[in-house]
Amino acid sequence: MEVNFSDKLKSLREKYFPGESLRTVGDKIKPNSNFFTYLSKIEAGLATPSKKFLYEIKAKYGLTEEEFEDLITSYLAVEIKKEWPEMKDKEKMMGELFRKIKNNKISGNED
Repeated sequence: MEVNFSDKLKSLREKYFPGESLRTVGDKIKPNSNFFTYLSKIEAGLATPSKKFLYEIKAKYGLTEEEFEDLITSYLAVEIKKEWPEMKDKEKMMGELFRKIKNNKISGNED
């Protein structure tokens, strides 16, 4: 089971802003900025988002709690694989960790 944060983020953007460009969505999230470039880099897997970014996406996209938890879970998969590359083939172990994480309520809005 490969969890791809970048693809999940892109699919959520396409779900909530169908047919809209990254630039348009970026302007809706942070008007008069180049937020779309940051969003583009994250969707391409070239940048790591902050917790603040994840909460902005939750609010601006209007994600359900389940969608947000799935997004966080896929984000954590990327982070775990970065920190522990030797675990990349340990999908069962990661699956157990994700189930534990999902069973805890994800809350707060701090960085």
